[in-house]
Amino acid sequence: MRLYRNKHLRELRAVTLDQLPVGGSAAVTGLSGEPLLRERLAELGFTPGVEVRVVRKAPLGDPLHVRVRSGSFAIRADEARCVCVAVEAGR
Repeated sequence: MRLYRNKHLRELRAVTLDQLPVGGSAAVTGLSGEPLLRERLAELGFTPGVEVRVVRKAPLGDPLHVRVRSGSFAIRADEARCVCVAVEAGR
């Protein structure tokens, strides 16, 4: 787990999207994984600085229903692991 400070001096914690709880939101910091998957996620709106919120998770945690920009998507947990996000430490 990496901690860093943003320009507003809040401590942020870097995690992946699949680690956010239901109702949790965070800012996208980057994408990892295969080039085609990164391209697909970017086309869906998962770009650095954008806020993403986990709306709900399936009973076994896969897929996740997320809201990004003005869209709402269901993505698999392995895809969500490729979306790096920053949340305020302590959340």
